[in-house]
Amino acid sequence: MPGTAVFLIVFAYQDDNAGQDKAPSSCSEPRGNRAGKSQPVKKSIPRLRQGLCPFQIGTKDERKFYYITLLRDPVSRYLSEWRHVQRGATWKTSLHMCDGRTPTPEELPPCYEGTDWSGCTLQQFMECPYNLANNRQVRMLADLSLVGCYNMSFIPEKKRAQILLESAKKNLRDMAFFGLTEFQRKTQYLFERTFHLKFIRPFVQYNSTRAAGVDLDNDTIQRIEELNELDVQLYDYARDLFQQRYMYKRQLERREQRLKNLRRSTGSIGSPMSRDDPVEGRKKSSISSRCCRQQAAEGHHSNSSLDNSHKPDSYNFCPSWK
Repeated sequence: MPGTAVFLIVFAYQDDNAGQDKAPSSCSEPRGNRAGKSQPVKKSIPRLRQGLCPFQIGTKDERKFYYITLLRDPVSRYLSEWRHVQRGATWKTSLHMCDGRTPTPEELPPCYEGTDWSGCTLQQFMECPYNLANNRQVRMLADLSLVGCYNMSFIPEKKRAQILLESAKKNLRDMAFFGLTEFQRKTQYLFERTFHLKFIRPFVQYNSTRAAGVDLDNDTIQRIEELNELDVQLYDYARDLFQQRYMYKRQLERREQRLKNLRRSTGSIGSPMSRDDPVEGRKKSSISSRCCRQQAAEGHHSNSSLDNSHKPDSYNFCPSWK
């Protein structure tokens, strides 16, 4: 692959060994203005730098930035974060920058006094109204400036929630790739097919986590779902979109295989698709053309402000996926 692919990972969830609300200390910001003709991060996904960890593949001659993220079942993610906080995790160094400033103590009061919240019960964790664990995935993916950042009095609560959810959905759609923790093998497949990269080892689906080991009654589960109502809606949306993208890639793979078999049988040589770039230069398939014509007739097309050159073109074929 010519140039460098820089993947900007948005930490919109955490696993049982995480708990990041910002880029980990081992990560560095992409240096878009330094030597090497680096490209700046696309501005159409605004203010997501708080949860980014870039890593690069290739040379430094040319850099292309791709936003990617992983989402997790909201209840499992919430329990995982509680367990992490219970063990003494804090986010004291997080600035929560938004529109060039940090929130005031009145806008974002602490949930506890002292150095950490270790030993907190699940009930205590759920009772804090300022707990950033609530709807964390939506908050980390959305453009908070649309709702006045952490100023809860900027707009009515119901309108604020709807704006954040729609912003998170849009930013998720506009990412080059996203995966789901509950579907590790499909996530690996989509990543490899999107960027034409191969992992050395197959992903493993671990269903036995600390979060899974928590015994909860139905009332507690329902309360967690209520506290994370936006995350639940986002995850349902993401799961549907994820399955559509996966099925499309499988159809495309079968089509490529048929073309290869046809070329092999007729003695032709060549590749059905250009592999120079994971996003640009690939031909649209007949599947996508039929999809778009059908959706155009049904009036499902929608416009996106994101530059299509920064999204896998296979995701642009069917606007109803957005």
